[in-house]
Amino acid sequence: MPSEMELTLAKDGSFRKALIAAAEDSQRAGEITRRELLSIRIASLNPRALERMRLAAEEQLAADKGIPVTGLGEIDWNQLLAFLKELIPVIIQIISLFS
Repeated sequence: MPSEMELTLAKDGSFRKALIAAAEDSQRAGEITRRELLSIRIASLNPRALERMRLAAEEQLAADKGIPVTGLGEIDWNQLLAFLKELIPVIIQIISLFS
């Protein structure tokens, strides 16, 4: 069962924002192409595709002990972005499977 923080992440749209930010960072670093970035942006507009991406991220987060939080109990966005950046190749594979 997802934690309260994971549910918040999914409901308020912050997962998509963090995903896009991580993809943009990856594209600027030359780790993904401009086309792959565009694919992620477009796919993340589809609620089903975004849910699959979020679930893949949640599974990996569960394996890595959950969403990184600060000492104040808030989401550590820098660590979450770094995590999502590592997950971009998996997300690209998910997109290609369902496109």
